[in-house]
Amino acid sequence: MVNLTIDGKSVSVPKNTTILEAARQVDIHIPTLCWLEKVSTTGACRICAVEIEGVDRPMTACNTPVKEGINVTTQSEQLKKSRKQIMELILVNHPLDCPVCDAGGECDLQDICYDLDVVRQEFQADDVNPETINHWPLIQQVPNRCILCEKCVKVCHELIGADALFVNEKGDRAFIDKKVENCTYCGNCVAVCPTGTMISKPFKFKARPWTLRKAPSVCTYCPSQCQIDLNVLNNEILRVTSEDAETTNKGTLCVGGFFGYSYINNQKRLVEPLVEQKPSSWEEAVDRVVADITKIKAENGPAAIAGFSSPHLTNEENYLFQKLFRAAIGSNNIDTEARFGALRALRALDKGLGLHGASNRMDVIGTADAVLVFGADPSAEAPAVDWKIQDAVRRGDGKLVIANMRQIHLTQFSESQLSYKPGSEIALANALGRLLLDRNYLDDESLKSTVSNYEEMKADLNAVDLAGAVEATGISLEAMEQAADIIGQGK
Repeated sequence: MVNLTIDGKSVSVPKNTTILEAARQVDIHIPTLCWLEKVSTTGACRICAVEIEGVDRPMTACNTPVKEGINVTTQSEQLKKSRKQIMELILVNHPLDCPVCDAGGECDLQDICYDLDVVRQEFQADDVNPETINHWPLIQQVPNRCILCEKCVKVCHELIGADALFVNEKGDRAFIDKKVENCTYCGNCVAVCPTGTMISKPFKFKARPWTLRKAPSVCTYCPSQCQIDLNVLNNEILRVTSEDAETTNKGTLCVGGFFGYSYINNQKRLVEPLVEQKPSSWEEAVDRVVADITKIKAENGPAAIAGFSSPHLTNEENYLFQKLFRAAIGSNNIDTEARFGALRALRALDKGLGLHGASNRMDVIGTADAVLVFGADPSAEAPAVDWKIQDAVRRGDGKLVIANMRQIHLTQFSESQLSYKPGSEIALANALGRLLLDRNYLDDESLKSTVSNYEEMKADLNAVDLAGAVEATGISLEAMEQAADIIGQGK
């Protein structure tokens, strides 16, 4: 641990902690525009400059690591003067169009100007900003509002792995541009923008932020079930946001989570119960359902009643639905369209491994030494799993093996891509199991505690024909061995 003093407060933090992070631990606020906890530091805005005793110049708190015994000052007349001048320089080409800017009321630039009493512009420069970029789907970009904090670029590169956004040109002509073909339209650039540069087109001019009521909810587009806030005005959802702190997804959303809400406001949706196709109260509708279920049970037994649930409900809602049928009604006749894809895989996991669901928490993926993605495309099917895999193999030292019939988004980050022939998944799985056994990668003690017929399993793997697997899958033995080494050497 490293001990230091910040504004007279003593604090002890781990090595490599930044001064900004240390200050936050003792509730000392240091202003910043470019810092974002979930991406690497940039040090671009310079607003977080602090004084360190014995150092002859201010240092940026966001990317300066702590050192034993240093004495840091975050507030002084000289720092206030420097920060104020930095803000005036940032505002050289920034338009004063706050009345019509969508970020009004939640603009970090506006807030810091207010805090530092920046009320006039002392500097002048030629306006070299390009025109508003309006041809991108879903997102508008206003370059003359941009302060080049690069939060959007870093989120796009480091978290999403899309590499769609980049800094175009240099010096005072620099602006954020986009490779449209790379963009996943996740909306995270809009979410992290500290000004009104990146704008959601569906939300533009719909409401001011302070007029919106935030209703905590869960996104159910995929099994990741990210935590979201529905931003509501006059009983209409106008946008979806997610907080970085205290959410499982750290505020990061995909295109479905960020933009996929308009159907909720569709005029054709049912907004009240119908009884015999006529509008009714909830009380009348529930009484009717209870009466009919009771009658059917009495006449034909509970097995005559079936329930159909949606995969686009939360886990908790589906749990309550099955509880209603199994415990209250006494019927196990429950179905869902999800079974057409997932049920066969779940049955195989249950029969072969005794798994009734996931074997670990999703965030554990992000710390793995090796990740095998088999027959799946997490980027499309469960984006939050994609982001955790990228945590492991891009931000960490983990290695990634992809087994798929085609190239997927994650292929670019993989050490091994096993592109098998359609229908040969089982042959590939058996071959990898045989190679893990042959190369002494199996953890005998762990497997004996989870596999009831361990010796039988080993005998079964020993009988796998590797030459036959090579022919069936179209994958060379060398490629399979490389993948097995990556998987087997991961702790």
